[in-house]
Amino acid sequence: MNGGLFNDVGPIDNGKPLEKLALVERIAKRHKGKLRVMAFSFGYADVRDADLEEVEREYVRVAKAVEASGAQMLHITPPLVYDIAENAPKMKMRSWMLSTFAGKPIFDLQDIESLDNGRRCEVDGVWRICQANRSTEACPSLGQGVDGDGQGHLCSKQAARFAKALLFALYRAAG
Repeated sequence: MNGGLFNDVGPIDNGKPLEKLALVERIAKRHKGKLRVMAFSFGYADVRDADLEEVEREYVRVAKAVEASGAQMLHITPPLVYDIAENAPKMKMRSWMLSTFAGKPIFDLQDIESLDNGRRCEVDGVWRICQANRSTEACPSLGQGVDGDGQGHLCSKQAARFAKALLFALYRAAG
């Protein structure tokens, strides 16, 4: 689906959000005028309290660069993990995204992965990926295996279901 956009780029480790954003900007510039929609999602290890403000500032700058390239940016809220101790900065970024990019296309991954049959999975007001949605022995993720509590990979069945929603969000963003 990415049309070979990343063919000349190696993987960027999780925990390096600024490097990931720099890559998004380079790709947008390289393909200026060719892309209709560009989506980006942080990994569950990329959003931390320690550098949240810096990452948010850089994200805004990169989102503007993507739009200046002629593409619509589809914003994706950062994924949650099962251990709620790690989710507060991710939820802060979600709230920030929803207010900063109000009126722009946003795929709210946190909202859907923290719901199980309409019930929110949370502890003391902090959301987490629901047990039914996460990678477990009963439903491992493709290529990622079974998660520990500090991870947030999706169960393969739920990932397929969520992918349909993401594709629809991409379609709507392309307008």
